Amino acid sequence: MTQARTAAAYEKMALRVNGWLEAQGYEPFACVKELSPGRYKLELLEEDGVPRVPTLEGIVEFVIGMPTGELRGEVSTVYLVDGGRQ
Repeated sequence: MTQARTAAAYEKMALRVNGWLEAQGYEPFACVKELSPGRYKLELLEEDGVPRVPTLEGIVEFVIGMPTGELRGEVSTVYLVDGGRQ
C-alpha cells in the first residue's frame, strides 16, 4: 500500500506535468474533481474508455525543461480544481 504522503507527491507531479503540458498547448490527461468541500480526487481523462496519456514529445519537452529551469506556465492549484476549467 502506498503511503498517503507518497501518493500525494505523485498526484502533485502528475498535476504539474498536466498543467504545464496544457499551458503549452497539449491535450490534458488528468483533472481534479471536488468530492466534498476541501476533498479532491485526481482523475485521468478517458477517451472511449481508454485513459488519455500525454504525448512523448510533450513529456520529453517537460523533462528537458525541468533541469534547465526553462519551464514556462506554472499552473496554480486554483486552476487545477474543477477539471482545470475554473
